Amino acid sequence: MDEHVRAIVAVRLEKAREDIATAHDLIDLGRFRGAVNRAYYAVYHLATAILLTLDVERSKHSGVQSAFGQFLVKPSLGDL
Repeated sequence: MDEHVRAIVAVRLEKAREDIATAHDLIDLGRFRGAVNRAYYAVYHLATAILLTLDVERSKHSGVQSAFGQFLVKPSLGDL
């Protein structure tokens, strides 16, 4: 993985950390819908970071979800 990809992964991981911290804050305030939204984006940023380490990049949320299944979930199912 080159330095450019490492930098993008680092940014996405930081976004995920920030989103999950915000989700916790919103839970404390009883703002559950907002917390779910931030938690979703934390997972989204993590998924895009993981996929980038595999040299897979998708621009749409549905594409990230599909690629996550294709490259990370399905290969593991073969081990069952």
